[in-house]
Amino acid sequence: EFGEGVKTVGKYVLRNCYKLKIVNLPSTLTTIGRFAFSGSTGLTELDLSSTSISALTSYSLDGNIYLEKIKCF
Repeated sequence: EFGEGVKTVGKYVLRNCYKLKIVNLPSTLTTIGRFAFSGSTGLTELDLSSTSISALTSYSLDGNIYLEKIKCF
């Protein structure tokens, strides 16, 4: 879980965390860095609707073959 007030998930922070299933993102989040969640194959759903993110950086979700749903609004 990223606490309220966090604005950025840095590059490579959770790369290849294959046991990662749920990510709670704060409303203050504006940026997800390159490769931040890449290879985190346990992640099946990502909810960005309560964040302030307007775009994802390249490869931030690369290789997440089981990611079925990204909620943006």
